[in-house]
Amino acid sequence: MDLLAGLVDSLGPQVQMILSTTDRPTALMWQASLIDQGVEGLVIKGLATRYNPRDTRAWLKHRVSDTIDARVIGVVGTVWRPRAVVVELEGRAVVTSPRLDATQAAAVAAAVHGRTGRPEFVPDLDATVVAVADGPMAEILVGHGRHRAVRFARLRDEEEP
Repeated sequence: MDLLAGLVDSLGPQVQMILSTTDRPTALMWQASLIDQGVEGLVIKGLATRYNPRDTRAWLKHRVSDTIDARVIGVVGTVWRPRAVVVELEGRAVVTSPRLDATQAAAVAAAVHGRTGRPEFVPDLDATVVAVADGPMAEILVGHGRHRAVRFARLRDEEEP
């Protein structure tokens, strides 16, 4: 095993040794203990499944994320069909991804109606943003690991705590 580990280490970061188990509780324990080290989730596959980059159904990705509330401070795209929202997280503006679906976009458009400014290119976000004054609160999923993806889940009702 040491010979194999040495060979894999010499190949660079594209090839890595990974943990493997068929025991669900063990996998969940590994996931919980590795989150602080930048591991963002698990890849799940059948024992007889071969890697095929074109077959996106063969393997499942289970990513860990935290649900938090964040203020919507802008939208990317048009105010009547936003592609993404800009939220304030930890004192900075962050664009959510992936693209909002039609239902999410309609809800955001209705919530920001009458609260928007003019579109302005924001170099730090590399996007043209329409600022939103006194924007609604949104439920955001923030991923763990090196990418820390920020995903829009839904708008919060004004009455929700």
